[in-house]
Amino acid sequence: MAADIPPKRSTAYTCYVNVVSQANLNVYQTNPTIVAGDFQVSVDSGSFNNLATLPTVSPAGGKQICVALSSTEMGGDVITVIGSDQAGAEWADAFIHITTGPVQIGEVADAVYVKLMSISPFRMALASDDFGLYRGDTWVQPITRLADMTGYTQMWVTARENRGDTDAQSAFQVLLSDPPVATDGLQYINGARAGTPGNAAITITSLVGGSISVRIEAAEAAKLEAMGKLKWDYQWTDGTDTQTRRRGDLFVTSDVTRVTG
Repeated sequence: MAADIPPKRSTAYTCYVNVVSQANLNVYQTNPTIVAGDFQVSVDSGSFNNLATLPTVSPAGGKQICVALSSTEMGGDVITVIGSDQAGAEWADAFIHITTGPVQIGEVADAVYVKLMSISPFRMALASDDFGLYRGDTWVQPITRLADMTGYTQMWVTARENRGDTDAQSAFQVLLSDPPVATDGLQYINGARAGTPGNAAITITSLVGGSISVRIEAAEAAKLEAMGKLKWDYQWTDGTDTQTRRRGDLFVTSDVTRVTG
């Protein structure tokens, strides 16, 4: 993936290579025989040494060779791997050139995002997402870029017509607690206390990565017909600090088929 570019210096790295058959230079060798000494590595033009981990054919019996380099073998700016058949009769020489970097694109992007989120105008812009919901449809909405949620005690996803409304006046509010409690789930729907909390839920898909999925059952979504455009947000607390990490507009669209409600 682009976020994993370039290979990171002093970090274990796996790559793949094919070797040409000496018997037929138009094809790659199938299931090449690989023994100790066939593959060697040089760090920053230093001496070549046998790889600590013997490369393997992957998948077994195929033409692709998996080359796993340790963090030590990746400990330079330029890593060179040479493959040379010690028996000398099955496959032709192979060459892998790796240029490392101190950080990867994904890390740079994360650092920039964190920096921008520390600046109020950028934080307000970057923390905004607009979603849509069909009245009467089961609503399943992934929400990402919530930052590390480790240590949370409660989190809420709330939507309402007016920011000044109370929680009890919400179009809907969904709660997740840690440790979980029996009343987790749907708290309010269409300005009233929910009768069945289990008709909605927040599911964490990545705690450290900061992503969740919100589900509201069709029977509850059918109660939102007249709402139009709502304001929604995601709020999080660890019992000490409380943060609103995402927000935006939620457009409730009337459906045509009225199987539900």
